[in-house]
Amino acid sequence: MESGEEGLECQEDELVALSSIYDERVFTKSQSGGEVNIYLDIPENFEVKISASKRIETNADETSHDNDAIWNVFVVKYLPPLVLNFSFPPGYPSTQPPQYTMSCKWLNVLQ
Repeated sequence: MESGEEGLECQEDELVALSSIYDERVFTKSQSGGEVNIYLDIPENFEVKISASKRIETNADETSHDNDAIWNVFVVKYLPPLVLNFSFPPGYPSTQPPQYTMSCKWLNVLQ
């Protein structure tokens, strides 16, 4: 089993390796982990088709559904990056796995 100091050294080595592989647009290092931005390439004329059933309001208590679906088609030109945040707990890498969350930031603070 490795000591706490050896564990911290391994953690720092991993962060240095990630920093050398990815530029600052993709990887940002923090004290005990980091953030990886995953950019998605969208093919030209990429469309998303969403269906919804027709609802017919008959009165206040009843709603009937028509079997014909309504289709909406949206052209997707851009998707924001997926963001993977991770941190190394004190026992990483010998006894604990990294902690991580994944998110997709659609809007910035001003939006």
